[in-house]
Amino acid sequence: MKVITRLGSDWFAIPCTGQERCQWLCDEAVRRAVKRHPELEKKFDLLELRKTRGGAVLDGDDLINSVLEDEEHVSVVSIYDVNGGAGHNGINGHALPAEIVDRKFQGPQEYLMLDGNSLSCADLFDLGKLKYKIRLTPDSEKRVKASRALLEQIVADNKVVYGVNTGFGKFARTIVSREDLDQLQLNLIRSHAAGIGDCLPIHRIRMILALRINVLAKGFSGISYPNLVKMINIFNASCLSHVPEQGTVGASGDLAPLAHLALGMLGEGKMWSPETGWADASLVLAKHGLQPIVLGPKEGIALINGTQLIAALGAEAIERAENAALQADVIAALTLDVLKGTTRAYDAAVHYARPHKGQIAVAQRFRALLHSKTHPSEIAGSHRFCDRVQDAYTLRCCPQVHGIVHDTIEFTKGIMTTELNSATDNPRKSLLAVALFRQFASSAAEVEVLNGPTTGLGVRVEVDLPLKMATGFKYGSGSKYGSGSGSKYGSGSKYGFGSGSKYGFGFGSKYGSGSNYGYGSKYGSGSGLVFFRNRLQLFGSIAEPVRSGSVFR
Repeated sequence: MKVITRLGSDWFAIPCTGQERCQWLCDEAVRRAVKRHPELEKKFDLLELRKTRGGAVLDGDDLINSVLEDEEHVSVVSIYDVNGGAGHNGINGHALPAEIVDRKFQGPQEYLMLDGNSLSCADLFDLGKLKYKIRLTPDSEKRVKASRALLEQIVADNKVVYGVNTGFGKFARTIVSREDLDQLQLNLIRSHAAGIGDCLPIHRIRMILALRINVLAKGFSGISYPNLVKMINIFNASCLSHVPEQGTVGASGDLAPLAHLALGMLGEGKMWSPETGWADASLVLAKHGLQPIVLGPKEGIALINGTQLIAALGAEAIERAENAALQADVIAALTLDVLKGTTRAYDAAVHYARPHKGQIAVAQRFRALLHSKTHPSEIAGSHRFCDRVQDAYTLRCCPQVHGIVHDTIEFTKGIMTTELNSATDNPRKSLLAVALFRQFASSAAEVEVLNGPTTGLGVRVEVDLPLKMATGFKYGSGSKYGSGSGSKYGSGSKYGFGSGSKYGFGFGSKYGSGSNYGYGSKYGSGSGLVFFRNRLQLFGSIAEPVRSGSVFR
């Protein structure tokens, strides 16, 4: 058998019987690398052997044929490669299909057509999860070609256009000669690839690349059709550039992360694919028979002038929020069932009298779950003729509370869908966090009802509701640690939500709404609000509620 072994920029086909130890394979790769590059002798730092696909670490004492197959790819890597350099598949939230690790992954077979106008949040999320490859629609191809033809005519006519034949920023009045136009765009990418921190998870890099392709497909950016086709081929092969988490403020354009995204497609920096793992971008592209992008006039700025990172992460947050909200509906319905509650509060006639869309949908969902003829509840049947008049406020008003959350998510999704199919502008997601927080508070109150002395269930459940938005960025827009204007940890407030408040919700309060720690009282009495300690940061941190139901008296 033979094992394809990578060390640095070299790939070696190392023959073996399979009875050798993995440590021998590592040493043999080093020997061959030193033979090719004598200057590297004694310069290799701590090494380990990993499967290229999946990143599994191989123990040096294992027999080769017990852990590897014939012609399988492995990588001899340094500690820098594993922890500090390009990142790898097993850290930092990488959501990869299990098939990649066990070598059964074949890649998606279905295609999603992109036209720059019709991409949804769900579509983008599915693209990140390797469900589809992508193609351009014929109309999009025509627009891209027409846009590029116009740009080339501008260059031929020596017209002065910002970013095409001028410098950037304060150098906008500096005219760049025609022979330097291509180099100008390359310098732009290299100079802005200055992000720091861990690598974004693989599925999010796929989302960002797919979204950037979708925006370019609108035909407004001046990208050349051959380069756009190269980008699509790179995406379909899942050859993904190393994109650091930190280095953008989002609202002013995701210049640094998009520059890193472009850098790999230029054949520079690090890149990942299911076949190669992390390696030099030029090697990954060559392994898949792909050509790197060669930039022409305007194409560098076309690749990085946008908000695709923050928009992609926002789309993921919306999809996850929608799933969480639907799960909350199911949990609330089951809570009512186990408490032997009445479903009269969810009657359709009641909610059509106040016909908010989300409220009606939640009430209908409750009725479908609690009045199911396919799976009838034995609990409900046991108290069908009881004398209960009504249930706790937090239960009977679930449609109203949950409904506005669904309405808010739907509203935010509409804005985000427009953003996903726009050439410019900046996405907004702080409203989504406010809505989810309110639903989490309501869910915590429902737990308190379960814990209460009148239920007779004898159940004690500690409240521990982490609010962690899966967006990947840390602070927010126009504030410190939050989202909003001129605030420190929230929107118009300190440590929370609301106007002029500190640590909580509402107006003119210290820890809540018109009260200390709660609503209309002290320490949470008379409300379903959660008092969060330590920190409350929108998107990218954890809001920690007080453990126990004691704040929900």
